[in-house]
Amino acid sequence: MIACLRLFTALCLAALLAACASSPSSSLGELPRTPDASIEQLLDQAAKSKTPEQAALLRLSAADLAYRQGNAGQSAQILQQVPVEQLKPGQQVFASTLAAELAMAFSPKTDGRAGLLWKHGSLL
Repeated sequence: MIACLRLFTALCLAALLAACASSPSSSLGELPRTPDASIEQLLDQAAKSKTPEQAALLRLSAADLAYRQGNAGQSAQILQQVPVEQLKPGQQVFASTLAAELAMAFSPKTDGRAGLLWKHGSLL
């Protein structure tokens, strides 16, 4: 009986280590890594992008950067140009979260739920 438990424990530990060692898959989507790019550079890259998906992603990054720099108005204008349906699910959540943060920035009395309905009502 103890031998069976040891074997079971060893198998569980091996499975846990194997799961932790593998690289995570990115099926949900990530924002492009553009640490030194300005908002204008991101928008320029989006305009020159070869695919609509990449353009949407670069615009989303530009909107996020504008928001982090404290320019909520510019962020909202850029975010309106992002076709959310072209984004992966994780990126859609990010866009909706940014929209909720912008809604709270423009009207502190709201709790942000209206922003979550922005172009993706299924998130509630």
